[in-house]
Amino acid sequence: MTRRLVLASAAALIVLGAAACGSDSPTAAGGRTVEVSITNDGCDPSELTIASGQTTFHVKNNGADSISEFEVLDNSGKIIGEKESLTPGLEGSFTIDLKSGSYTLACPGGTKHPTGRLTVTDSGTQSDAQGSGDAAAECVPSGSSNAAATSLKAGLSDFKIELAQSSVAAGPISFDGTNNGTHPHEIVIVKGVASAQLPSATNGSVDEDKLPSGAVIGELEAFSPGRSCSAGFELTAGTYTLFCNVVGDEGAHFQKGMVTTLVVT
Repeated sequence: MTRRLVLASAAALIVLGAAACGSDSPTAAGGRTVEVSITNDGCDPSELTIASGQTTFHVKNNGADSISEFEVLDNSGKIIGEKESLTPGLEGSFTIDLKSGSYTLACPGGTKHPTGRLTVTDSGTQSDAQGSGDAAAECVPSGSSNAAATSLKAGLSDFKIELAQSSVAAGPISFDGTNNGTHPHEIVIVKGVASAQLPSATNGSVDEDKLPSGAVIGELEAFSPGRSCSAGFELTAGTYTLFCNVVGDEGAHFQKGMVTTLVVT
């Protein structure tokens, strides 16, 4: 969400509850088909984690009068796949070859989820990020280093980030996060931008595309309740803002207060 909005659970297939609108099935060519919907709220589901490879998005407009387009954008903001002119009741498909990484789902005009997050992994697993205990998001570090000397524990809950200590010495730091909440959570690490100065998107999340160049140090992508995720980052002296940028049906986690500060000396 934002460049990357939420997403993220891992299982052998997209797991859907009775009310979920996304699904997944293999295609004849050995890829997969992901079912998504356009609603007045926007993209449904708004968070997905899938395995890398050839992927067909089958899109249906479920009664959205003001939205007729579904897009997938890479982390530079370039549209790499889209379906347009889908008025209520119409449906269509497009296929793209997805590499591991974070992508943005876009349904321009949505009242709650005009954008969403797509996480693509090399794990060979995929899921519906809005799923419950049956679908568990993987730990997907982004921008992590391989050498971490100091461990910093971070407890994630609904909706707080609680660090074991508020300051650490400069150097390679391992962020060891545990999701104690009931929703997928993540940690985005930004240097030199106070929480009050973080640029906001219309849905209450942080618009990461508007952050200063080089401000984003890395992140622990969204992972499921009851799971842990660790990644090492080389941190120099300064003040860092840590926040969760997941947006779900419950709202933007950042807007709900899921942000904290770390001082590196």
